[in-house]
Amino acid sequence: MNAVELFTRDDNYLYAGYSLSFAGNLVVAIIFGIFLVIHVFLARRARQWLCLYFWAIGLSLEFIGYIGRVINSKNMDNLNAFIMQAVCITIGPCYLMGGIYFLIGQLTIVHGQKYSALRPVQYAVVFIILDFIAVGLQSAGGAIASSANTLELGQTGIHVTLAGLSFQLLSTLIFLGYWFVFLYKIYQANKLEGDAAFPKEYEPIRKRKNYKPFLLTVSLSIIFIFVRSCYRVAELAKDDAKLSNDEIYTMILDALMILLASLCLLLIHPGIIFHEIDVKIKISLKECFSPRELDDIEKQSGADNSGAKQSRETL
Repeated sequence: MNAVELFTRDDNYLYAGYSLSFAGNLVVAIIFGIFLVIHVFLARRARQWLCLYFWAIGLSLEFIGYIGRVINSKNMDNLNAFIMQAVCITIGPCYLMGGIYFLIGQLTIVHGQKYSALRPVQYAVVFIILDFIAVGLQSAGGAIASSANTLELGQTGIHVTLAGLSFQLLSTLIFLGYWFVFLYKIYQANKLEGDAAFPKEYEPIRKRKNYKPFLLTVSLSIIFIFVRSCYRVAELAKDDAKLSNDEIYTMILDALMILLASLCLLLIHPGIIFHEIDVKIKISLKECFSPRELDDIEKQSGADNSGAKQSRETL
């Protein structure tokens, strides 16, 4: 619900101007809570700290947001609950994507940097910076809209939130392009040379029976989050209130999409794939923004094809 649809009763603004399902939102909140517990257990067990932090924050925000909707379903005048849902549900997926960026950086190391247009650290740093910009805009917009006491101020909050969502949508689309190009390149390399095309030291990871399904679930999770972002942009951009006021759209195109994305990430958790094999990304702004030398890539290519072991931690 956005501030445009707020209406006056006894000269006070209502912060949730449509009927919310108590049972539906409670079920969603419980599922997010369960997913959070499972993720923390698996990530800690495999020492996947960056995924742990980002996904734990994202799932916690989703849980808090839907608890806010549960409260609003019984008391539509509760401003704090509305702020909980307006802010937390909006920015939660950004943190889920943050964990995915680190994960894709690790997968770039597992297959070899020569197949990726970006370095592992660039996935981790560049796209997270873009997401923090999106989070900042969405948080500011949500705070303005949820605390607005005039229609004009509420509209300003919506525009700021829309800018943040649109920015996130664009960065996710660019990220999807890089990811699918990377998948295509490793598919072609595997088709021509088999597993010998990739770094020998990470062969145990690629040989796991659930590794290829893991790549599929990661791809699906990104697509689900992208669909959700499209919905949120359309929800705020449209002049009519149908997308905002009909909860079925929120449940299917927001809650369900993020639940499915989270489920995909848990079905074959990175903690299972990388268990007992350390794939680290060295976070360095110098490495992130320095020119990528062709000679370095060619040296890596030759070393990969000869099967020699070498560390990817400095990539």
